[in-house]
Amino acid sequence: MEESILSTIGHTPLVRLTRVLPDSPFSLFAKLEGFNPGGSAKDRPALHILQEAMRT
Repeated sequence: MEESILSTIGHTPLVRLTRVLPDSPFSLFAKLEGFNPGGSAKDRPALHILQEAMRT
């Protein structure tokens, strides 16, 4: 259980894409940034900008 929705930003799952290149000698992974609370990859940079603004 998280204490704040802000603590969930950036902790998105990393999944192995097994069907994309099934015969490849390497593994392909994808980070599901859409699982961020705002549904966007921009959540992490936005949080950093706000934290820096509040710090200064």
